[in-house]
Amino acid sequence: MTVGELLARPIGVYYGAVASGAPTPGGGSVAGVVAGLGAALGQMVVRLSEDKKACSEALPALLAAHDALARSAAAAFAAALADEQVYGRYRDAAALPRDTDEQKAERIAAIEAALVAATETPLTLCEACLAMLPAFETIAALGTIHAQSDARLGAYLAEAAVRGALLNVRGNAGMMKNREAAARYAVAADEVAARCAAGSAAVEAAVAGRS
Repeated sequence: MTVGELLARPIGVYYGAVASGAPTPGGGSVAGVVAGLGAALGQMVVRLSEDKKACSEALPALLAAHDALARSAAAAFAAALADEQVYGRYRDAAALPRDTDEQKAERIAAIEAALVAATETPLTLCEACLAMLPAFETIAALGTIHAQSDARLGAYLAEAAVRGALLNVRGNAGMMKNREAAARYAVAADEVAARCAAGSAAVEAAVAGRS
């Protein structure tokens, strides 16, 4: 499946796939899709602001925020697709034979590599979401005030996607045999969480500045 095919799936089909009990699409995929939808809300607010006289001077900054969200949404959808694929890699690794010591070693190495991929993928999603937050800050501060709730919801969805992705980062890192690598990922997760909190607070401050 490609990102284009992911986006072409009817929402009802995607919902059914998530609800089916199959392991994919799962939480990582949903987090990516939710982040992309959050970005779409921010883009919508920019478009609604284009013909507002009060926003005319801010339009270049708003359009730049729109384009930033479009790039981040593309990255988020790519991460959603990658999440489905890396799970399959882990499942295949876990199913490798383990009858001999050599097979056991190969299986452990394959699982470890799959866990690294399954940890890097949600971190990639986190970076896409973190890049959305400055754009939402701009939109909250400069976009039409009549659609400010949509901008805030978009930012909330980006934040929720980060929180969801970090569940996978920490969970997959916790299963790694390489404890040094696991510790590095734990530190990275904490740093992402702190950056997300700061970015979300900046959006809220932009909203409060217009109250």
